Amino acid sequence: MKFFIFLFLLFTSTASFSQERQVIRHAEQSDFVGYWRVFLIPDEKRLHPNVFNKDVGFAGSCRFVVHKPDGAWFNVTINNGSGEEETKLRCPSISTKDIDQAVISTNLLSPSQIKWTKLQTPLFAVENLSSKNRVIWIADYVTEDTSDYVTDGVSIANFFDFKKGDLIMDRAVPIGQGQIKAVWRMVLRPVLDQSPRSYPAVSTDAAR
Repeated sequence: MKFFIFLFLLFTSTASFSQERQVIRHAEQSDFVGYWRVFLIPDEKRLHPNVFNKDVGFAGSCRFVVHKPDGAWFNVTINNGSGEEETKLRCPSISTKDIDQAVISTNLLSPSQIKWTKLQTPLFAVENLSSKNRVIWIADYVTEDTSDYVTDGVSIANFFDFKKGDLIMDRAVPIGQGQIKAVWRMVLRPVLDQSPRSYPAVSTDAAR
């Protein structure tokens, strides 16, 4: 299916910003693969007031997602070892090995029932094969550090600085006639490998 995206529905002037500053472009499949920490935009800073973090299932602290090259998709929350409340205050430093261990412990070595696929640039789908629940994401890639990104006249710099390698992920919903609009945003930052630690996994979730 072909999707037609109206730029004014994407929360941002991402495309025009990319052309002017060349710091943001549409994500390709090679950009999408990896281990990512989820950064949430505070609800009070959202440009779309009717969709909140808890509504989309990403309200937990220290949340990580994995986009495997084979299409497997995982979503896991990891505590820092001092309990849930402490984790809310300080997310631990996590390596890709930590995340793999958390995924294994919560999925009991079962194959992932959630898969991601590229539709057409910059659209990606994440689907739960069991429930057939399918979520469409609009993904943009940040090519250099920036702290003055402006969206619809509202600066994000006062609560978030984009870093090179970040993915700007907009969840999209169909609005009929093959068209979609973005309704919620998160930022994914690549996980840098560090010495693995033994952090307890909390849960993995179905496709959100």
